[in-house]
Amino acid sequence: MASTTLESPARPAQRSGLVLACMSMCTAPVVGFVAAINLAVPELAASSLQPTSSELLW
Repeated sequence: MASTTLESPARPAQRSGLVLACMSMCTAPVVGFVAAINLAVPELAASSLQPTSSELLW
C-alpha cells in the first residue's frame, strides 16, 4: 500500500503577508500614474490643444 502525504496549507500569516505584498506592488504603479497625470494637467492646459475644463477633467 502506497503511503500518501498531504501538504499542509500555508499558514494564514504567511498567506496574508503574501497577499499584502502583491496588493502593494499593484497599488504603487496606480498611485504613480495618477500623480503623473495630475502633474501633467497644467502643461496640457497650456498646450496648443487648448482643451476645455471639462476635457481636462476627463
